[in-house]
Amino acid sequence: PRSSEFDQVAENVNISIVDLSMQPNLTDLNRFSTVTTRQMLGTFGENLNVLESKNVRWGGLPAYRFSYVTTTETITGSKLKYLHVWTIKGQYAFILTYIGNRDEFDENLKRVELIIRSFKFNS
Repeated sequence: PRSSEFDQVAENVNISIVDLSMQPNLTDLNRFSTVTTRQMLGTFGENLNVLESKNVRWGGLPAYRFSYVTTTETITGSKLKYLHVWTIKGQYAFILTYIGNRDEFDENLKRVELIIRSFKFNS
């Protein structure tokens, strides 16, 4: 949420579900993680500082956690911090993303961690 009327970035959490049926080579978590992190590094290049990149569990499944900050400012002058957690179930990738202003990111992180821990993927 915005901390004031002057806050240019509304911290947010979103979930993406990606159908990998047309890319069966990406249904392996390690392969998906390698490709996804490389894409982010390629997109941001030297303007990205990786904070965390590791295997975890999410909702009872093997997962990957990737966190980074950007060193360039957005159009509004903010520097952003990102947290992604993803897993593969069947032919689908489930990706949780939390984005926020770098200076306010940690204020909401406990709530985001509760959201992450609340997930359960059914068999």
